[in-house]
Amino acid sequence: MDFLKSIPQNEGYYFFDYYLISGASWKGAIAEETVTLKLDKSWRGHSLYSNYRDKLVQPDAMTYSYILRNAEPTENLYFALK
Repeated sequence: MDFLKSIPQNEGYYFFDYYLISGASWKGAIAEETVTLKLDKSWRGHSLYSNYRDKLVQPDAMTYSYILRNAEPTENLYFALK
């Protein structure tokens, strides 16, 4: 719910998520996991919001990656594409 409160209101979005916390039930920390989101060029110029926006690596305008290293996930990745 905190994520929904963090995005601009009264706009239209596509919402999607990626479940990470299921990995917390594995034994020990995750050595490394990379989640990559590659948007089609038709989405160029649209805003992407995420609860991990500050931790996303953006190698190009249409690709976003989240890397988890030596950690146990505590929250899923949430996205809203305006």
